[in-house]
Amino acid sequence: MGLVVVSARACQPIHVAEARLQIKQDETYDDPRIVISISAANDMSENDCQATWVSARYKLTLDCLPISFIELENGPVFNVVSIKYIGFDGNQVTWPTTEWIADLSRNPARISPRFGKVWMIPLPQIASIEVIFEAGYATPITATGSTINVLGVWKTQAVGDVVRLSNSGGALPAPLQSNTDYFIATATGSSYTLAATLGGAAITLTDGGSGQSFIGEIPLGVKQWIGLRVGSMDENRASDQMMRGTLLNLPYMDSLLDPFRAISY
Repeated sequence: MGLVVVSARACQPIHVAEARLQIKQDETYDDPRIVISISAANDMSENDCQATWVSARYKLTLDCLPISFIELENGPVFNVVSIKYIGFDGNQVTWPTTEWIADLSRNPARISPRFGKVWMIPLPQIASIEVIFEAGYATPITATGSTINVLGVWKTQAVGDVVRLSNSGGALPAPLQSNTDYFIATATGSSYTLAATLGGAAITLTDGGSGQSFIGEIPLGVKQWIGLRVGSMDENRASDQMMRGTLLNLPYMDSLLDPFRAISY
C-alpha cells in the first residue's frame, strides 16, 4: 500500500504570528526559520496521529483488493474523488460510484462494494488499484467584500449547510466569530456568503481579517502541541542540550525524520 499527497495543504495549521507568541519573539526577521519549524512539527504530528489537519488530496495505491473493505488513513476523509483500476487489457478503468459505498463517518474511512455488488477484477500486478481522496479538519479562506473564498481542497458546501470558521495568528473577517455556527447563504463554486440564521440575510463583512482564517476547525490541542514543539525546537536548536554539566539527548529531534524513513517489505 502506498499513500502520496497529490494536492498539498494550502497553508500551515498555525500562523507564524501565533508561533512567535509561543517562543516570545516580537521581531519578524526569524520568520523563515519559524515557518520551517512549523512545517516540521506539523509533519511530525500528522505522522504520529495518521491525520490531516489542513486539507490535502491523496492517492492511495494498492496491489490487490482486501477481503472486506479498503481503509483510507490520514483522515478525517470528507470526499472520495475516484477509484480506478487497471483492467486485463492494460487500460485504467474508473469503478462507477454505483458499484461502491464509502463510510466517511469514522477514521480510518472505509470503502466496500454496495449491497449485491462485488469487487472489480484488476490486473494482478503491483499498484493496479488507485484511490483518490480528500481529507482534513480545515482549509484556508480569504474574504473579498462579503464573500469568503476557499483556497484549498474542501467539501462541496450547499445553501443551508452549517459551517464553523477559525483563525490562527489574528482575527476572522469582522464581524465573524470562532466557535459559532454559520449557514451558507449563497454558494458560487468555492465562494460563499454566510448568514447568522438558516435562510437569513447574508452577513456584511467589514474587513478581510488578519493572520490565517479557516473554514473548519483544527483541534485546539493539536495547535497547542505544534506551538509547543516549535518553541522547543527554537530553544534547543542543537540535537543535544547541556544542562548542569550533563549532556542530554533530545530524541524527538531524530523522530522528525520518521515520516521520511523507507519501509522494507
